[in-house]
Amino acid sequence: MRSLAGHVRAGGLVVALEPSCTAVFRADAAELFPGDQDVLRLAERTVTLSELLTEHSPGYRPPRVPDRSARALAQVHCHQHAVLGWEADQELLRRAGVDAERLDSGCCGLAGNFGFERGHLDVSEACAERVLLPRLREEDASTVVLADGFSCRTQIHEFDSGGHEGVHLAELLASALPAPAAGAGTPGSAYGTAPGARPAAPGPRARALALAATGAAAVGAAAAATALARSLRRR
Repeated sequence: MRSLAGHVRAGGLVVALEPSCTAVFRADAAELFPGDQDVLRLAERTVTLSELLTEHSPGYRPPRVPDRSARALAQVHCHQHAVLGWEADQELLRRAGVDAERLDSGCCGLAGNFGFERGHLDVSEACAERVLLPRLREEDASTVVLADGFSCRTQIHEFDSGGHEGVHLAELLASALPAPAAGAGTPGSAYGTAPGARPAAPGPRARALALAATGAAAVGAAAAATALARSLRRR
């Protein structure tokens, strides 16, 4: 909050890309610290990418997504259902020429770290197999799978999704930008790959760094929770 306070006091917007993080700024933080004016300002000034581009960017026109990527299935994140909404995303996709179908799939089943915990795998997979995974398996390989949430993309990657990978809305829009150089990569893709291309498996060093970062984050979260609990007890 110390890093963002000056920015939101001056009326600036904060664009958040991960739905669960966006929900913290927009709702959870204000519920935890209802008397902090900077936190309340942050809740009011936090927007999603689609809200930024459709409501706060006069004259903006999204790039037209090529025909090869113009059909998409959308796995809407739980925090989009509960807090953020998905109407701005739908409008932005329409303007970009994307025929987007919103799946009636509910939670993907990963639910943060729930699906990774011992004893939860069967329930997690059953949630994904209710609608999400069967629907992806029957889709054409060219169909883009939109999933802004890291959890949803992980679930799609880990289970049998018929070879599909989830992509963020930002990645889909970026794929419609002109390639940086003539003949470089896939035509019409700023990344040189079609949206949804299966990524290469991370190497040993990348996995070790990811585990180290996860451990550090867990220690930091535990310390923050302890400090908050002590603060509340003092009151």
